[in-house]
Amino acid sequence: MAVKTLFSTEDFQEILSAYDLGEFKNLKPFKTGNVQTNVLLETSRGKCVFRYYESRTENYARFEMNVLEYLTRHEYPCPAPIRNKQCEYVSSYQDKPFVLLEFLEGEHSDSEDNGKQIAKAIGQLHTLTLHYKPDYAE
Repeated sequence: MAVKTLFSTEDFQEILSAYDLGEFKNLKPFKTGNVQTNVLLETSRGKCVFRYYESRTENYARFEMNVLEYLTRHEYPCPAPIRNKQCEYVSSYQDKPFVLLEFLEGEHSDSEDNGKQIAKAIGQLHTLTLHYKPDYAE
């Protein structure tokens, strides 16, 4: 099960009020994943991903967003973190950290070609981050 914490429409309306992403329209939980709650949010301005850290610290979330921001700046294909109105990536709801991420279209694939693409992307990732020292590293 990919969703561990259930959120209401009102919860997401409150969460989105801290961002410049438009009005809440719809939500769709992701079927895959087993550590964090990940939900596709649709707003009047488009789609984004809500990630609620069920068992990770705020510093872990900050570390992850710093890495994604670094990778995005270096044009690595990954979802860009989204800042709230206070220019922060990490927020808190019900005493747990959460983030919003850019939604990238795509689907899961088990094809042989997909494996080759993943291997190439991992090589690029290793090269790009070889000397990167992220903040909040535990």
